[in-house]
Amino acid sequence: MGDISIIARRLEDGHVQYGWSGNGGYYKVVGIRLLLWYLEPEDVEYLFGLGQTALIGKRGSEYGGYRWIETHDLTGEPFWLDYSERSIFSRIVFIDYGYFYDLDHKWYYIIPGPFRIKMPLELIDQNVDERNFEFDFCIKVQDKILRYILGDYREKIRSLLSF
Repeated sequence: MGDISIIARRLEDGHVQYGWSGNGGYYKVVGIRLLLWYLEPEDVEYLFGLGQTALIGKRGSEYGGYRWIETHDLTGEPFWLDYSERSIFSRIVFIDYGYFYDLDHKWYYIIPGPFRIKMPLELIDQNVDERNFEFDFCIKVQDKILRYILGDYREKIRSLLSF
């Protein structure tokens, strides 16, 4: 197993529903499918109604009639339910990519590193390289955040604490 991804969504009652969305979870495989096929709330409802999947396919593909690359590979397991967005990384070890559908009806990409950076999936879409990979952009974002924490933020805290 490698490149494990999860999808999650916040429900109206505040709970979070989440689970496995397959291996090869980078934008080129999972993110682009979410933007192409699962933007509308009714489509997201349908997707989560299918349960966890090893590959996200087109709507209706679980019945056949599509190429294998466009077909859902359902695990038969339902999505998990919890109280917090933070919990979506708790059940599967070594998650590499997270995708989160929030109450504003938008998908977000989550870098599950130490800072759990959440950004609009459209931002990733606008910053992929020529092969549709997001890695260089994500490294730049993480670098800027780290520089801020170790530099500007530290100075702000220091000035706030000095009377």
